[in-house]
Amino acid sequence: MTQERPPQYLDPLDALWLTTAERLGLSVVRSDDAYASTDGQGTLFLGESSTLDDDDCLAQMILHEICHSIVQGADSFGWVDWGLDNESSVDGSVGKHDFLEHACLRLQACLLEEHGLRECLAPTTNFRAFYDKLGPDPFFEGRKQERKSITIARAALARSQRKPWHPHLQRALKASSAIALSLKSVLDIQEKPRNIEKTLLNLLQKAKEPTSQHPIGQALHSDKTLDYRCGDCAWLRTDNDATHTHCLRNPEVSLSRETHACNGFEKTFDCLGCGACCREAYDTVEVDESDPAYELHLPLLQPGWGGGYDMKRDGHRCSCLQGGDDIPARQPAIGLAGAISDRPPEPLTIPNQVPFTCAIYETRPSTCREFTLGSDYCLDARRRVGLSR
Repeated sequence: MTQERPPQYLDPLDALWLTTAERLGLSVVRSDDAYASTDGQGTLFLGESSTLDDDDCLAQMILHEICHSIVQGADSFGWVDWGLDNESSVDGSVGKHDFLEHACLRLQACLLEEHGLRECLAPTTNFRAFYDKLGPDPFFEGRKQERKSITIARAALARSQRKPWHPHLQRALKASSAIALSLKSVLDIQEKPRNIEKTLLNLLQKAKEPTSQHPIGQALHSDKTLDYRCGDCAWLRTDNDATHTHCLRNPEVSLSRETHACNGFEKTFDCLGCGACCREAYDTVEVDESDPAYELHLPLLQPGWGGGYDMKRDGHRCSCLQGGDDIPARQPAIGLAGAISDRPPEPLTIPNQVPFTCAIYETRPSTCREFTLGSDYCLDARRRVGLSR
């Protein structure tokens, strides 16, 4: 009688993230030939334990690669190394895709911060210095040169809440926090056994309690030095009788104007610095034949898929939209293992000193006129293009 093979022991964090990778369609293979690489056909190669540094962690390495896939978009599962090229330089010193690596690290810091894992699952590559210099809010813009990576990172954060990453990524982060805090509670006990060196520090001891939650369910604002209140946020709404206030992110919850703001806090903004609804956030502006814009701007229209007409597009934006700086669509740097979808991942434009304006604003279609500044559709559009959290 053949005896069943006993189960193999696997580190809990390793098991968690290996399973998460599998649910995202990635098979992890340990190899001496690569630190971290993808073949564009569903295999993620990570270095063997013997080739890694003491502070390398399989969970962190898988998470970092997942963050790259989010930044690059779902098409990148079919690209070698997520389509990245961090070897070529622009001016002899800066990698051609460093801004995408920076966006990945900002996203990683944001995802980990909420779960208290920002230090213990920090990256260990050459970009660690950049990661460590990020402030409490990894999306804070200190210099204009950071705007591109910040905008891309915020758009990736919104993308992480959609398939194929949701809900697997969020479950893995929450479970990782529980595992880390459980171990930390044991290792932090003062009376250590004699055979454990006092200088030995487990990486998971850097875990912290998850960030406190705002009443709407989001994390409180990560920069405690800023006294942001809900009453000053662009997304707070007050009923006509002024007795009830709520946030567009969770309208069912009543709020006080003095409540400390969540991480999605935004000061008042205007359409001239946004343009999200007219560019990559939405790809169709329908125009009915009864709309005055139909007769006034027929040369600007094209037949719609479901009948009627749509405004023509200039790439990823409405042909009437002016302003902003275009970001090249993400393309694979090495070969092409998979097809590219018709719609590249947002964002493809970042605001600049030229305001977003409409060439036919006074006679724009009714679809545009009915789009309300500060509505839930407005919030969704801004999230998609990396202007809101």
